[in-house]
This record gives sequence, structure tokens and C-alpha cells, in this order.
Amino acid sequence: MIIASSNTIEGKKIETLGMVQGSYVFSRHAAHDLAAGVKNFAGCENKLLTKVSTEARIEACNRMAERAKDLNADAVCAVRYAGSSYGEGIVEVACYGTAVKFV
Repeated sequence: MIIASSNTIEGKKIETLGMVQGSYVFSRHAAHDLAAGVKNFAGCENKLLTKVSTEARIEACNRMAERAKDLNADAVCAVRYAGSSYGEGIVEVACYGTAVKFV
């Protein structure tokens, strides 16, 4: 499965199958939020939150790719990420794009 941020796949003619998306929702623990605040104040990176955010993006992308496979897609073009926060410490990472078939 090719995952691309571009609108086309170089050298391929494509047929659009439709939009696909995957999301991952997680909650940050209050202690981690406090540690992040202290680290941000001190100007340091919070490696734990960076790791969790990276894992969330990877999982959201994997879920999007699974939706594309359900459509028998060869690739997903125009891939983007979005993030949302819902209340205290609940975060959603979404990955979405256009599933395509090579013709």
C-alpha cells in the first residue's frame, strides 16, 4: 500500500475510490500533563508525550490504510493529519486521504 501526501502517484494512472480515514483517541494522564507543563516552562521536550503522539499518528495511518484495503485500493493519495482535543486531556489524531486504484 502506497501512502502519499501528493495528489497523484508518479507514473501511475489512478481511479478514485473515495475518502478513507483512521483515527486514534487517547487520554493523557494528569501527571504527564503536569510534567509536560514543567518541561515546556523549562524549554525541554517531553519525550513521553512525543512518543505517545508519534504512536498515535502511526496507528491512525495504519487504520486509514486498512479502510483503503477494504476498498481494494492500491494507494492513498493526498494524505493529511488532523488533531482535536476533547475536554481534559482527551486527544484524537486523525489521518485521512483519497483511496485510489491503479488503472
